[in-house]
Amino acid sequence: MFKPKIIIVFSLVVLAVAFFVVRHNRTNLFYQCEKSGKISKVSCWEDLTRTIVKKEGISRAFDFIAYAYDQDSEFAQPCHAMVHIIGQAAYIQFRSTGSVELSQKTASCAFGFYHGFMETLVARKGTIEEARDFCEYVDETLKEITPNAKYSCYHGIGHGSTDVHSPTYYGNEQAIVSQALVNCEAFAQDDHQLKLCATGIFDSISIAYYNNGQNGLVMKKDDPLWLCHAQPQKYKEACYRDMMPAVIWMGEHDLVKAAPIVFTHAEETYKEFALKILAENSIRFIMNKTPATIYVPFCRGTAYHMSCIEGLASGVMQFGPPDREYEGALSFCRESILTLEEKKMCMEETLGYTKARYGKKKVADICAVVEEEYKTYCN
Repeated sequence: MFKPKIIIVFSLVVLAVAFFVVRHNRTNLFYQCEKSGKISKVSCWEDLTRTIVKKEGISRAFDFIAYAYDQDSEFAQPCHAMVHIIGQAAYIQFRSTGSVELSQKTASCAFGFYHGFMETLVARKGTIEEARDFCEYVDETLKEITPNAKYSCYHGIGHGSTDVHSPTYYGNEQAIVSQALVNCEAFAQDDHQLKLCATGIFDSISIAYYNNGQNGLVMKKDDPLWLCHAQPQKYKEACYRDMMPAVIWMGEHDLVKAAPIVFTHAEETYKEFALKILAENSIRFIMNKTPATIYVPFCRGTAYHMSCIEGLASGVMQFGPPDREYEGALSFCRESILTLEEKKMCMEETLGYTKARYGKKKVADICAVVEEEYKTYCN
């Protein structure tokens, strides 16, 4: 009479032990990575991410990402690339099973999951209709918990459409961009989708630049933003936005060293915008190691002071700990070094990003602890 209960209890114990063993093994593997040199450590994390997503699934892989982020201050920098890997594996699963596990976790580390997913879809000759259907599926599934996920899906299509490896286009950025824009124009149903798709294209060029001149793509020191100058007006903003990772790399990952590149080479109309995005990207390289306030005096010394502060706030949100990005951003906005005007700008940017990143309930919980004078940005 009691045997079924005994069997159930025994099964639960077995599952608990199995979970403990898997988690313990994963932790041991993580600490083996920690013993590697800096470059080897990143490669080790990549391999471990691939292993976990293959053996344990997407959700467990994101749990590992969150764990690694909390354990090692250097993980923030490659975190976006790590979740690209999860997205790539998720597409393989999607093609095999017809379904994919989406959740609020998949927005972690600046939405890199969707970039990896769409890159793989395009690389494996998925159709424009398949890409569009997936982006619509993302929106339907997550619009109540991660409203902006669909926009990263559009960006990912641009990523996947950009063939930076083809010997046909060796050293020819404009040819690569022109070819990729054909896909974006076929995919996009409005100007906003087109712009987001285009950002993925220029991001791919930017990545090629800082990956040791991949396929002959080398950033010109005397005219590093020439590619943006060469674009039609409708693509200039997308180019300036996603050329900034290469500019921050060119400036040795330091906002103070990189900003003069923008001031000297960006078109006047785009200098303020480019500096904001540059400030945003600079946070990835100091996150969990140096406070974002280190750049506040520099921002004040520029002609684009408030946009620079806005970029710092946005960067802290983008590259913060998975699902807790807002904590560091709110803390930054409350720093005593900031003036009241700067705090206001910081809170407006942070809470705007919060509404795009989280569902309504979580936004309400976050807004409940925000000072009264800033609650208007929650509406």
